[in-house]
Amino acid sequence: MAKFQEQLKEKAKELHLKEKAIYREKCPISPKMDGTQIFFSQSKISRLICKRRINTKDRLMKFGLITDPRCPLCMRENEDINHLFFKCTVSDNLLEYACTMLQMEKPSGNVLEVLTFVMKNFAGPAMRNLASRASFNIVAYSLWKERNARIFRNNTKTFQQLTKEVKNDIYIMLSKINKMKKTRKNILWAEQMGIDPHFQAKKPPSVFLDEGL
Repeated sequence: MAKFQEQLKEKAKELHLKEKAIYREKCPISPKMDGTQIFFSQSKISRLICKRRINTKDRLMKFGLITDPRCPLCMRENEDINHLFFKCTVSDNLLEYACTMLQMEKPSGNVLEVLTFVMKNFAGPAMRNLASRASFNIVAYSLWKERNARIFRNNTKTFQQLTKEVKNDIYIMLSKINKMKKTRKNILWAEQMGIDPHFQAKKPPSVFLDEGL
């Protein structure tokens, strides 16, 4: 058994290195981008979603690792990648919350359709598009953390707590924007988000002042 587990680890390491090399070749990181400009496909969780390699319950059940197939977020339907991202009512509502904050259209459909929508409609280096892609990543990561906490640690956050977490993470992301093309559309969006278009000072975005959070 120990030998088999060691073989699995070696194979996983080999595949990871291979995937990483391919990803760097196909999606090179621009020297103009830094760690504060989050591109959702560079996130580990989002890459796994793109490759459909997230270990959702439908996959774990095939190996006999779990017996309850229900989604831990809604407890209504069985969990698979399409349900978790974003057919589940909890995940769909959290994505809608983030989209409303950033005044972006909410994608719908199965996980492939959602990813295609994000990559197609928020492509390019524009700060507004970067923020939209980053927000998708923030929501996906928050959902995955909460899902794991409920399954493995029996810890549960309320939806209000999840929205507060997403809100704070998006604010941190927005506060790190330090350059933007000075177009009328960008300046209007920056002001609505609480970003100083001239980057002389920062102020809490107005969207974060509601609900006392």
